Amino acid sequence: MKLLEAYHKKDLFESVTEPWTWPLSAVIPGGILMSECAVAAYHTVPTDFVLNSVQSHFVGGPNPKKPMQFSVTRPSNGRRFAVRHVVAKQGGRILLTATIQSALVFAK
Repeated sequence: MKLLEAYHKKDLFESVTEPWTWPLSAVIPGGILMSECAVAAYHTVPTDFVLNSVQSHFVGGPNPKKPMQFSVTRPSNGRRFAVRHVVAKQGGRILLTATIQSALVFAK
């Protein structure tokens, strides 16, 4: 399933599907926002890296009817670890910031 669409600029993504909400509500669970940030970060690391940790700070609640934008910065690119900082926005308003660490998978 395609969750994010890359913009024309590097490391900018936008949601392409309406996110899941709690039944009879317009509330998007925090785990959904965190996972979309993780997907955006994953698109910026080498293919042999996997998600290692996510630290999130929720700033505001999104509108599920409007697309969200995800901006990724690359604070660290190591041989075994990569750190990404993702800011989720909607209409210029910050929804969530996340620091995501990925690690190299070692072959046995």
